[in-house]
Amino acid sequence: MKRFLWLLILAIVVTLYSNSLLANDSVLKCSPKSIKTGDEFIIEMKTPHGKDLIITGPNFRTAFLCWSNMTVEKHRNPPLFLRSKCANIKRVVINAGMTRTGGWIFGKNSGPFHGPIFKSSGRYRVVLGENLESNRAKSFECVIEYEAVD
Repeated sequence: MKRFLWLLILAIVVTLYSNSLLANDSVLKCSPKSIKTGDEFIIEMKTPHGKDLIITGPNFRTAFLCWSNMTVEKHRNPPLFLRSKCANIKRVVINAGMTRTGGWIFGKNSGPFHGPIFKSSGRYRVVLGENLESNRAKSFECVIEYEAVD
């Protein structure tokens, strides 16, 4: 009986964690969850927090909101905020489809870009953490849907 209860509790904790009910809500909040071109999108973060903030989207695009100072110097595609300033930012407001930043396109046509954060319709992940380029980085994320409208 004790073993069954232990397994049940473990299953509940894993389910809650995988649905981000335990991990995300206190550190990172994104609203609204569905946006269109021209909408205001808000990212709220509990401070202090990690110094990396990115948004990944369709077509292997990753937009840098807070990223390494080295990226700016090497690729000439600056993020919205330098990493050194990011840990105490509590709120970022983005005009969907309009706000531009530096980033990287991964995959077949890899390379730097400077352009809109939200470009193509689809699912986007907002990721906040420290040293996100590491496989062991602790991060928090939220998922939103974007619809490109002309």
